[in-house]
Amino acid sequence: MENNVEKIFNEYNDFSKTGAYIQSNETALKILKEGFKNSEELKKKIREYDNMDLQNKLNHDYQELKSIIEFNQPRSEVLTILYINLVLNSIDDNFFNIIDIDRDVFFQIILSITFYVLFLQSHKNLDKPLSKSAKKNIFKRENYLLGIDELKKVCWSLKDDDFKKFTSIFAFDYMHKDTKELKDEKVFKHDESIFILSIEEFVEYILFQVEAIYRTSCTKPEFSKYQNRKGLEFEKMVYSFSNVLFNEIAHSVNYYPSHDKISETDLIIQDENSLIIVECKSGTLNLSNSSNDNEIKQKINNKVKKAYKTLENAYKYVTSNVEYNFSNKSSVIKGYSNDIEPLCLHLSMYPIDSLSSNIHTLDENYIGDNDNPKITMSFEHYLAISLEHTLNDSLSITQYLKKRKEHILMHSKIQFDINELDLYYQIANKQKKSMLSESLESGLLETFPDDINIITTFQDSNGREFRPAQDIIKNLDGNLLSILLESKFGLNKKYLNYLKKYLSNEIQ
Repeated sequence: MENNVEKIFNEYNDFSKTGAYIQSNETALKILKEGFKNSEELKKKIREYDNMDLQNKLNHDYQELKSIIEFNQPRSEVLTILYINLVLNSIDDNFFNIIDIDRDVFFQIILSITFYVLFLQSHKNLDKPLSKSAKKNIFKRENYLLGIDELKKVCWSLKDDDFKKFTSIFAFDYMHKDTKELKDEKVFKHDESIFILSIEEFVEYILFQVEAIYRTSCTKPEFSKYQNRKGLEFEKMVYSFSNVLFNEIAHSVNYYPSHDKISETDLIIQDENSLIIVECKSGTLNLSNSSNDNEIKQKINNKVKKAYKTLENAYKYVTSNVEYNFSNKSSVIKGYSNDIEPLCLHLSMYPIDSLSSNIHTLDENYIGDNDNPKITMSFEHYLAISLEHTLNDSLSITQYLKKRKEHILMHSKIQFDINELDLYYQIANKQKKSMLSESLESGLLETFPDDINIITTFQDSNGREFRPAQDIIKNLDGNLLSILLESKFGLNKKYLNYLKKYLSNEIQ
């Protein structure tokens, strides 16, 4: 059974790149529970159960938006971990007294699970040898089952009691429960051990679940204070990264639309004859648990309407005055309105990857009456685009926003790629124009219906299909991981050094 966990883990993550991977947690757990004798029987069961899942979906009314958000999207595992840390630091102490796990210990358990699995899957799937002495220091078991002995490799100070408390709160006991009882759990109990099927899914689950549990244990005023703290910390995070990218930037700035009124916006960036007005929103958004398209639209509207209103007000202030002046206690960004092009950007902490590039098509009010489209983008994609610009001399985030604004105004009903990074890859390449870029520039799209959907497939020079978003997120994670490993968080320095050297090809 223990070796079966490893086989299921490999099939779920499709490390062999066959394209025939396990598509649901329920399928994986059903097969584990039943067992299988060999690879041939495993493949047969995967096909059988995944076909049943597909048939169940087809038997329900087709929901266009729901089908889009179910499309697999690459996510930054490391940024999600940083978000978890942000959330934990925003929650009051009483919550950790209730769950009886120290705040720092809780985060150490999450990091230990993540780093152990990351190191193990890298070792098993990359052609990088490890010496016997190195393996002895790094791994206890190599079958993806995790107990306190495995986690102690990453953080020796962890205690078995804390691990058991964590397991009791978050792990689904698939051997003693019907798999139909599975909800959103991404941690699974196996005897006295646990396992996960995906690092990305695990950290995302923890991010949502911690807040959900906290919400049930606190009062409304306490939760409101938490939301304010989380919002402020997210804004600080956005500013901290953006401050490296731009010379003229200020956050938490005020402006005066009239002599007796003061207004505020989160960030102002002056760059390349453009003024980027930024609203940062950390409100929780989980589209995957929506039951239908109307619910998805309502959730999106609830999350963007406040940001869009703030952006619209700031935009009107700039365009209706000869001069603009945004300031805080230490910074002033001002100039003549005719000299700049204002751009409105809504940065979401929680990704809306499948729909963000097409939110303007859901409701014409999102563009507004003054030809001022507000562009929604996850902070993850904002960072990834900024890094891609640095690494490959492609369009900067400012240049890209200008292009996106132009395309939205010209083709307000067309739905482009269902991932902002895939869309960026096509629009931003300075050396080689994509078919989409040429179609936009030549006016070819004007010969098609106004409300067409454009979903692109990509092939490399060898004819193999790939996702640009996957590669761009991988580059982002590599850079963010370096920052995370430097922070240490009370983890074993020796283990972190091994991990850093292994991932940078320095270890033997």
